[in-house]
Amino acid sequence: MEIGGTSFGVLGSDYQVFLSFRGWDTRQGFTDTLYHCLTTAGIHVFKDDDDQPMDENIEKILDTINGSAICIPILSRGYASSKRCLRELTRMVELNKKVIPIFYDVTPADVKLPTGLYMNALRGHSREIKNGKGPEQGIDAQEGSASEVQRWEGSLREVGKFTGRELRDTSYNTFCESITKEILMKLKVKQKIVPDQLIGMDDQVNAVLQLLDIEAHDVRYVGIHGIGGTGKTTLAKVVFNKLTYHFDGCSFLSDIRESSRRDGIKNLQRQLVSDIHGKMRDVSDSDSGIREIKAMAQDKKILLVLDDVDQRDQIEKLAGKSNWFGTGSRIIVTTKDIRVLATERAALREGVLKQSNEVKTFEMELDFVPSLKVFSICKDKLEVTYNELDDRAKQMFLDIACFVVNKDKTNAMYMWEASNICPSIWFRFDGDMNRVLTKLRWLSWHNCPADFRATNLNLPNLVILDLSWSDISEAWDGWSQIKVGAKLKVLDLTGCKKLSRTPDFSEYSTLERLILANCVALTEIHSSIGKLKKLRHLNIKGCDSLRCLPKEVASLNALKEILLDGKKDAFTLPMLAKSTALLRNR
Repeated sequence: MEIGGTSFGVLGSDYQVFLSFRGWDTRQGFTDTLYHCLTTAGIHVFKDDDDQPMDENIEKILDTINGSAICIPILSRGYASSKRCLRELTRMVELNKKVIPIFYDVTPADVKLPTGLYMNALRGHSREIKNGKGPEQGIDAQEGSASEVQRWEGSLREVGKFTGRELRDTSYNTFCESITKEILMKLKVKQKIVPDQLIGMDDQVNAVLQLLDIEAHDVRYVGIHGIGGTGKTTLAKVVFNKLTYHFDGCSFLSDIRESSRRDGIKNLQRQLVSDIHGKMRDVSDSDSGIREIKAMAQDKKILLVLDDVDQRDQIEKLAGKSNWFGTGSRIIVTTKDIRVLATERAALREGVLKQSNEVKTFEMELDFVPSLKVFSICKDKLEVTYNELDDRAKQMFLDIACFVVNKDKTNAMYMWEASNICPSIWFRFDGDMNRVLTKLRWLSWHNCPADFRATNLNLPNLVILDLSWSDISEAWDGWSQIKVGAKLKVLDLTGCKKLSRTPDFSEYSTLERLILANCVALTEIHSSIGKLKKLRHLNIKGCDSLRCLPKEVASLNALKEILLDGKKDAFTLPMLAKSTALLRNR
């Protein structure tokens, strides 16, 4: 194997590019030319040598794929005949790596298996297994099985769908120089920073990805709108991070509302051109900026995010027409004002994700010091939202916001009632609640009583159920009367001091966070916890009476962390998944 040098400061075993190829198929000429072009450009390259015996280092090589930014399988006629190559390709797909396939002397149809070329190679592997030849040297007995061949087949079909490059009549040097430029452009795209702990965002991300449909060949605009603080920018960042490597050029223009007022639209146009072209261009006015954008983007597949747009003119000068961009380009617009998305042109995608109706609440866990920064950001964002309210709403907001806990509210009540505002209206959980709160996403009901009087409380859109510090027990009627849907992500039972045994979790199969902290009487967690296949976080800190976790916890492969007290010397844990971390509070 060979490792190319780098000018990017990549450390340890992480590489920018992983080359996978059939040695005797492509080594003489093409692979060496590509490797030379990439390393000469300062790209850190891992080039596996398929000619070497498949010894114990194969697992290290497969782990290297995980640490590589981009994977390039060079798909040649003999590629599928190599189990080693197929294992590398499967690892790329299963890790959801950024894959740029090169179709060396095959077509995408060959790789997707309609033709006999790769299919015949897979059949050959299957015959070897049936004939009992066993796995190759270095592959354990569980590999090279019939199920493994099925995984290889699925990976080939998947990679055949990827946007790749076909080597036709172009010279090796010209082709490899073009690939190198593309890789350099993709490596320059900086991933957007998002919070580590995001709960309940998967549905939103999938909804946007479905609207974008990056496999379609049209130029598509998608708008995300909603009031300030609902997570529009975070959602756009997550989507941007997922898609950057599928495009020839990417640009994320943040906080356009503020940037355009402070620096003008020209600077945003200049940044967009620089992001796409890689070099700063002179933009004297907005019209010249439009010309530069068209010149740089017309023949490229572009991913562009216009964040926090507040005027339609901003869209017109940054992404005014679909013909400014190459086939397959995608433009995402986030805004608090739906009116900026209203247009008589057909450019904007009809399926706008309406956050006011669609967005799920998500939870971020932050330490104290970062919280100070977040609070400052939130304060500024709320000020912008406040400034956009009408005068009557502003007065109501200030009346509410200026209350101090435990202070008399009598005078304000008189004022509100005189203004036909009814602050004394409250909600009573009593009687038949069918179809009453079907749109509720977050129920925070601290100190809820042991006597639950409501029936048929159907909450199909609930994401967070917080019953902290309540007098409920495992016999509480609410467990049977509160019906949650497939969107529940968080169940918080912190400080429920009468809870000695958790409820049956069978109806909460989509849970990602289960918080049982400070349930001092808790002695048993119901075995149905084994059905929570999406559970990522379990908090049992302060559960002084709990002595063990049920054995079913061992089957929770998605579980990333268990929070418990460090002083629990006699606490029994089942065999946990390798990815599960124990975080002890000492």
